[in-house]
Amino acid sequence: MTFATPLPVWALALAAAASAGVAWYAYRRVPLSSRQCAVLSLLRFAALGWLIVCLMRPLAGARPNGSDAILPVLIDTSRSMALPGVDGRPRIEEARRIASELARPSTGADLRRDVLAFGDGVSDADLTRLTAAQARTRIGDALQSVRERYRGQPVAGIILLSDGADNGDIDPERAAADGPPVLAVGIGSRSSPRDREVLAVTTAETVLDGATADVSATAVAHGYGTEPIELRVLENGKPIDVRSMTPAADGAPVSTTFAVAPKRDTASRWSVSIAR
Repeated sequence: MTFATPLPVWALALAAAASAGVAWYAYRRVPLSSRQCAVLSLLRFAALGWLIVCLMRPLAGARPNGSDAILPVLIDTSRSMALPGVDGRPRIEEARRIASELARPSTGADLRRDVLAFGDGVSDADLTRLTAAQARTRIGDALQSVRERYRGQPVAGIILLSDGADNGDIDPERAAADGPPVLAVGIGSRSSPRDREVLAVTTAETVLDGATADVSATAVAHGYGTEPIELRVLENGKPIDVRSMTPAADGAPVSTTFAVAPKRDTASRWSVSIAR
């Protein structure tokens, strides 16, 4: 038997000691014989112990093999997967080819193969309509989502198809260590072109006449190391400000905020680009 929310050994020992203390104290002053108090205390201790076991959410001890086992295949559908891969074709096509082969029935292992797409979130994938259009690559979040999706079910492992350009909030290594084994398949090549990307642009919805508005932008670069990223804000297509941001590491996002002054009588359209 396994548990969905297991407690460490020290916590189990502390819970057992607390349960024994509660069980003994409940009958300490009850006018009964010592034998009767001991029996009632033991029954209460057993009831408290069973309550702790239930709170740990016991699971059936099925092993991840046979026809009931599941093999999720996670495909990265972020925009970086549209870049050329080893043979010049988009990386997403290589991922689609590999996923198609993995999804075929095999006599070597009787597993249920579920093909899933991930980017900002995780969803069921249709290989015939797979596109690289997601704004982010949240690998750690995707692994956690898969673990929650199949909680209580036998999972043989997770196959991850990605170019590895993670920009999520959860450490993928830590997320992988807390669940089924993960087999990562790298898509692309070391000689693939370097790329820079504006991840997000936000601005205030309304401003007062004569006031300035904040335009916040986040960008990321892959393959450039810690080389500065020059972000420029454009008003109606014309550059009005440029900022140079140095990332902490290759692939680390950078953010900055521009102050712009909207014109009173004409509409203004702001955009942010990377000055190459």
